[in-house]
This record gives sequence, structure tokens and C-alpha cells, in this order.
Amino acid sequence: MSKSLIEKFFSILQYIIFNIIAPKMHAGLLKNFVDSCFAIFEKIAYRFDFLAQFYLKIFEELVENEIKILDISKKNSVLVIGGGSVPVTPILIAMKTDANIESIDFNQKAIIDSKKVIESFEIKNKIKIIHAHGQSYSLERFDVIFIVYGIKWEKELLSHIAKNMKETTQVIFRTTVTTDKTKEDKIISLSKLFDVKKVVRTKSFGQTDSILLKKKINS
Repeated sequence: MSKSLIEKFFSILQYIIFNIIAPKMHAGLLKNFVDSCFAIFEKIAYRFDFLAQFYLKIFEELVENEIKILDISKKNSVLVIGGGSVPVTPILIAMKTDANIESIDFNQKAIIDSKKVIESFEIKNKIKIIHAHGQSYSLERFDVIFIVYGIKWEKELLSHIAKNMKETTQVIFRTTVTTDKTKEDKIISLSKLFDVKKVVRTKSFGQTDSILLKKKINS
């Protein structure tokens, strides 16, 4: 199968997953389904440079939307929690902002694979890949924190971030929602820990929202 046919196949698959299947699924099942799809694709994509490049294209609109609401510059220190085997989020941020980035993941194999992927990009010196757990990682030096898909121990992680982030730090939390009710429930839940500032939906990802969070200052 040629490169162009493979790319076309994954483009169609992306549309089917996020625009046809996802809107019909229950919120809980949707998250598990989306997480599984990304995990499977990453296991394939990290082995082939052209698939990794295509994976970047899939995420490009999503990351661009997030960068716009964050106004990231090269002066910022960025943490990506859950980089995965193909660290598309840190790669795209580095390419588009020139910021200094740390990408952490608790999966040792994902760390090894992601380092191999980054070697093929010219921005590898801008990204540190670190084996670590997000719910205990030091946060004081970061201006921006990204929480990507498939995060384990989500409640513990969010609680850790809320307690230990700087007052000026901005957080992007990605989530999948099926209805206005599930979106409202998620915002209410996050509002207990953070000041929810903005929600942006990326059309190419169907039911995917990027939620901008800031530190909740108790009056």
C-alpha cells in the first residue's frame, strides 16, 4: 500500500471515529474508546517517519487552537503530561512557539519510543523527555501545563496541579464530551479545583474540547 493511500485511510478513519462514532457514544465509553484509538495508532506511528508526520497533521489544528488561547512564546516553560510514544503535542508546540518543553510519561517504553521519534525533528533540543508520574512532578517552574488524552489517575493529577501550580500558570485540559450536559458536568467538576476561563472545540476532533484553567484563588 502506497504512502498516499495509507494517509488517506487514516484521514477517513479519523473522520469516522470523531465525527460519526464519537457523537453517538456515552461520555465514559467515549473517553475509553478515544484513548484506545490513540494508543493503538501511536504503537504503529512511532515506527514509521511518514506516519508520525501524518499524526502531527491530525493534531495540528487542535494544538494551534490551544496555543492561540494561551499566547505561548519562546520565553515560556511548558510541561506536557502524557506525551506518549509519538509526542505530537510537545513537537508541535516546539515547532510553532520555540518554547522550552518538558514532556513526561510514566510508561518507560513510551519514553524510549518518543525519544526515537524526536530524533527525526530539528527541534529535539527544545524538548526534554522524562520518565515521571504527573501526580507528583514538581510544577513550580512551568508557565503552561498540557494534560493530554489517556491520563491515568486523573483526580489525583488534577488535585496535585491545582495545589502546586503557580498563580500565573495556565493549564490546558483536553476532554471528550457527547452532550451539553456532559460538558457542563465536566466544567462544574473542574471548577471545584480551578478557575475555568475558556472552552474551545476543535472541529476536526468532533467532540473534543480544550479547557483553559487557571489557579483558583480563594477569597
